[in-house]
Amino acid sequence: MSNLVNRDQTTWSTHGGATHLCRCLPHYLQLTLCRFLVQNYTCNFSSAVVVMATDGDWESVHTLSARETDQNNGRRKVLRALEEKIAVFLFLIFVCLFITLVNIESIRVDFPPLNVSVLPSGVNCTKVWQGDLSEISGTKFLWSVPARRPPGFYDNITTDCPKYRRETGYIEQVSEEEKAFPLAFSILLYKDMEQVERLLRAVYRPHNLYCLHTDLKASAQVQRQITALITCLPNVFQAPRQVEVVWGTFTVLEPELICMEALLRRSKRWRYFINLTGQEFPLKTNKELVAILQAYRGANDIFGRYVPSFAHRWKRAGPPPHNMTVAKGPVHMAASREFVDFSLHSTYARDLLTWIQKTSFPDESFFTTLNNQHQLGVPGAYTGEPDCPQRQTVNRYKVWFDFWSDQECNGKWVRQICNFGLGDIHHMVDSVFMFANKFSYDLQPQALDCLEQWYFSRIQREEATGSLDLTVGFYSNLDIVKQALRKSLT
Repeated sequence: MSNLVNRDQTTWSTHGGATHLCRCLPHYLQLTLCRFLVQNYTCNFSSAVVVMATDGDWESVHTLSARETDQNNGRRKVLRALEEKIAVFLFLIFVCLFITLVNIESIRVDFPPLNVSVLPSGVNCTKVWQGDLSEISGTKFLWSVPARRPPGFYDNITTDCPKYRRETGYIEQVSEEEKAFPLAFSILLYKDMEQVERLLRAVYRPHNLYCLHTDLKASAQVQRQITALITCLPNVFQAPRQVEVVWGTFTVLEPELICMEALLRRSKRWRYFINLTGQEFPLKTNKELVAILQAYRGANDIFGRYVPSFAHRWKRAGPPPHNMTVAKGPVHMAASREFVDFSLHSTYARDLLTWIQKTSFPDESFFTTLNNQHQLGVPGAYTGEPDCPQRQTVNRYKVWFDFWSDQECNGKWVRQICNFGLGDIHHMVDSVFMFANKFSYDLQPQALDCLEQWYFSRIQREEATGSLDLTVGFYSNLDIVKQALRKSLT
């Protein structure tokens, strides 16, 4: 054994090193590791032993001289001091990480400047739009926080509203075609004021009309900030009545009806109504929306079909009025002014509204059912078979979880709906849809950043060329357009 120990001139001081390393391993590995150490190093232990694990006994094989012992004591002191420094260093890293995690909400990132291809974080949005997998995979897991306004920002903007609109990028110059075809919007919100501001900045045009409904559950801070924001936007107003929205109940539908009524009263000029939430973002410019909705010629972009498996939702309400067949679908819509007026004021709609308040998830049935009742003279209603495979609506780009499909979500599934991430952006920018739903503001915020850059670059290109990057014929040939009821029955 002594020959094995001394055949290599390399010295490895191992008090508490090899010995403790061997002892901490499972018994079947102890012998293998220690044999390797003994065969390859001159092992100097202060206890004057080289140890090997054999049947659980530790055998002394070599005694050191007093001089070697002194040398090893010095080495041990150096190693111990180094270990202490490393421990302190690791402790400080842990403390810094803990403080960062605790105070993550206090970190503030400014809104990215508009019309840039590379974000301040280093994300190349052009490559994201193009679906560059290396760019997406290399950046979507960046530790980042969503853009926030500095404290007191919204309280101060009211001192100079024109300056606020000018410096933050609101679009106030519009074409004559847009002015001749005003749109009305509702935006339902309850949190993330900055996300709402960025949505409003994107869809805002001075000739349109906007109704904002702030959930009564929203914080006092959000309520105050919304009030300040709409002070600077003359054609934006708060819903005349606020509701505390509870999922699955009539309170989800109620804010839509409140805003629709208020929008009708505010102006007689707007032509189409689009309902939004604070977690959406446009995929078409205002000029493109006008071109699409003009091609609709009064048709409603509302999807609803008959789903017998959901009949339990309205079973307790009894038979629906006027022999209607109840349909199910999303609450999203782009509806003609005539449809909005009918939905609020016709006897048929009022009777349906009274009945539907007794059901579950009435927001998924009210507009969708009305839009299928062409026999009642509903303006713009769909006259084809409700379950027709050719029936396609394009008001939302939305990805639902489907166990049987290979549909991907590069963000996060939340209640079976994809909350988008960076890897989803290139799919939606190449789509025919009007708006994307939905974005969680604190989930991969670079996704919304890049979509926003794409949107404003699209407007810039539109202004520079004077033309639309849009095939209008596709929309005029949609089945919902070709089979829309355009004249009320008498």
